[in-house]
Amino acid sequence: MSKKRIVSVLLALALLLAMPFAASAATFSDIQGHWAQNTIEM
Repeated sequence: MSKKRIVSVLLALALLLAMPFAASAATFSDIQGHWAQNTIEM
């Protein structure tokens, strides 16, 4: 395997592993009274 391919695979894996942490860290402060507040806060 070429060096470029190895770097690409490692970068893709790093991004995939970091995605759940970024999504769970999201907080919203402007949802009070929103019709979907319960769903957003889940």
